[in-house]
Amino acid sequence: MQKQLSSPPRAAKSATRHVLVPPPIPGVIEVVELPDRQQRHLDALRVHINELLADQWLIASRNPLTLRRGQQVCYVLHGMLVSEGLV
Repeated sequence: MQKQLSSPPRAAKSATRHVLVPPPIPGVIEVVELPDRQQRHLDALRVHINELLADQWLIASRNPLTLRRGQQVCYVLHGMLVSEGLV
């Protein structure tokens, strides 16, 4: 029977990332700061969704992202906002 190793809890993400570099001297750890990476994509879609949220739409689900206002429903699928009617 194999043991499952539990991973340590993740710390909250900060503005700068730190990476541990192998020490040149045993027992010494050097911390190096790396520049931030932009991980967000589809900025125009994000702006449009923020406009919908400002116009009384609600996030009904996050996977897939589902927006709802009354009987109207929109989904974000493969980077596109999809609905049965026009928004």
